Amino acid sequence: MPPKKRVERAATENISLGPQVREGELVFGVARIFASFNDTFVHVTDLSGRETICRVTGGMKVKADRDESSPYAAMLAAQDVAQRCKELGITALHIKIRATGGNGTKTPGPGAQSALRALARSGMKIGRIEDVTPTPSDSTRRKERREAVVQVFKWSGTDECLLLLPANSSETTAARSAIPSLLDRGLVEYQALEDATADAAANQDATPAAAPSDWPLLVSHVDDSVLNRILPADWTLTSVSSAPQDTEHIPGLSHLEASSVLSGETKLSFLSVNLKQTWPSDAIGRERTDRARDRSWYLGHLIDSLVPRPGGHRQDGARALLGELQFCFVMVMVLANYSCLEQWKRILSVIFTCQAALSEIEAFFVEVLKLLRLQMDHVEDVDGGLFELREESSSSWLRLLIRKFRGNVEEYTKEAGPLWKELDSFEAFMKDHYNWESGRDWLKRGMIELEDGDKVELTVDGADEDEETGEYAPVIVET
Repeated sequence: MPPKKRVERAATENISLGPQVREGELVFGVARIFASFNDTFVHVTDLSGRETICRVTGGMKVKADRDESSPYAAMLAAQDVAQRCKELGITALHIKIRATGGNGTKTPGPGAQSALRALARSGMKIGRIEDVTPTPSDSTRRKERREAVVQVFKWSGTDECLLLLPANSSETTAARSAIPSLLDRGLVEYQALEDATADAAANQDATPAAAPSDWPLLVSHVDDSVLNRILPADWTLTSVSSAPQDTEHIPGLSHLEASSVLSGETKLSFLSVNLKQTWPSDAIGRERTDRARDRSWYLGHLIDSLVPRPGGHRQDGARALLGELQFCFVMVMVLANYSCLEQWKRILSVIFTCQAALSEIEAFFVEVLKLLRLQMDHVEDVDGGLFELREESSSSWLRLLIRKFRGNVEEYTKEAGPLWKELDSFEAFMKDHYNWESGRDWLKRGMIELEDGDKVELTVDGADEDEETGEYAPVIVET
């Protein structure tokens, strides 16, 4: 047999994408992080901004719509972006963070800090960090003159946070001198443009008197005991601080993984509210069904768990529950904390689905409605508002709660009582400010006749759930 010929395979060459640079040399890109209360976008381009390197959103990493704006979704999106940047040879990033801006909120959503931390933890070098939230330049801008204040921050890789540099330090002076002036870039200050406009000069109105602050009312039930129970000893809190119940339910993240990811963050010790089990552990049959529909027992259980020992009263527990409700709302308004928002919703869901307790502790529900009305009055204190209450889809959870609560109040309490009056006042307030309709006078189901003589039944969304028909009809399960 003739000798076999050996075929030598050509050595495979490792093809590296991206620019050819020396080892250890930094190649910069620009990471544009857009964090709203609906989603978080992480978009990396080259320095010119013309070529997209990678773009991932929080909504691409989670299944549930409610998790799209969460810090966890932003972290996953930033990790994917960092991995793709490394594949293309991008080793450092300048950061540009923006919120909705314009006439909307100027506060970035809960995913902004989480995305920035994830980029730094993934090994990406961080360069400049800028807030590029757009500011309105037309008549929506306040007329009072504002002095320009330039503050210089420096990224600390050890603590993974921004440190404010002293105003008189050499680094601060050098950074300020490196910023080009507005005139050099062909821009004009907003105030200078407004002063040069005749209409603006003619319409200078007197500054209105400042309205009295409602802050004491917003935190009327928040005391040292509430803060000591929820916060750590030093009372620190950030926008990415989270409670354990808000990390365990996220798909793909185990409890141990959540603990490791959030090890450096403040853990919030909220009252444990489990909406999936609102009955005693030993309840069976009919008792489970009744207490799943009427959460009065569960509300009493939560209040009793907050009663101070020894010698405490149920009034103290009820006051502590209202204090936690107020604390969560204020932290959403100030820090846009996602976990506080979820706890605020959970507490309201328990309170507004009670039936038997309406007549037993009527004063408690009256106080809750007063607090909720005050909170709704301050929803738009943050530019753009915390919630989109005027849209049916964005506020459907609260609208449905109030409608069910109205039905329970009419069934289990006396007409023209204090709870009726407070609920009427709350609904009138929501109608005047956010164009809400109570839905009491709506026709939820009806038949219409078409041109060809056929009859079609039309139903309002949620009618089956209210009437317990269709897929919400009771089912007898044989065991």
